[in-house]
Amino acid sequence: MDIRVEKREIRKKILSLRDKLSENDLNLYSSVIMESFFSLDEVKSGKTFFIFVNFKSEVKTTPIIEKLIKDGKRVVVPYTDAKNKQLILCYIKSLSELKEGTYGILEPDISISERANLADIDIAVIPGSVFDVSGGRVGYGGGFYDRVIPKLRADVPKIALAFDFQVIEKVPMGYYDKRMDIIVTEKRIIRIGK
Repeated sequence: MDIRVEKREIRKKILSLRDKLSENDLNLYSSVIMESFFSLDEVKSGKTFFIFVNFKSEVKTTPIIEKLIKDGKRVVVPYTDAKNKQLILCYIKSLSELKEGTYGILEPDISISERANLADIDIAVIPGSVFDVSGGRVGYGGGFYDRVIPKLRADVPKIALAFDFQVIEKVPMGYYDKRMDIIVTEKRIIRIGK
């Protein structure tokens, strides 16, 4: 089977499960994941965080973003430049700076936001539809994060936040696909050995 077809099928299956989560479970699991995320040593010592803004049934990251800002961390969120198929990374100081953008996702206003320097990022929180126990990741099919991840410093931990059913034994991985270093779910923290 073609890897793209395989990814598409696995993505569809897992996302349909995720979309069936009740609002109550979504909030409950997200708050457990948030607690585990802030317990990580990497997170405690990190200063500049690149993090996605949650959309639809994703793990809720907006409370995490608020806490990072409150804790005096620098927060970088993506703006989706769909035309050039790339993410533009911008600093934000408040969630109120975000507005609905491409695909309906909350994004920074790139006309006023300060652009982030990739070299300054200490921690990267990466979204995805499906992950595996070896850190493999299937995104949403646009390849936006696949283009950013290789540009991060080699020592930057790549952390995935996911519901436990989004983590399977093995996902199909292509040549350009990058692995996560840590996966945080509502049931466990998976550290992937180098």
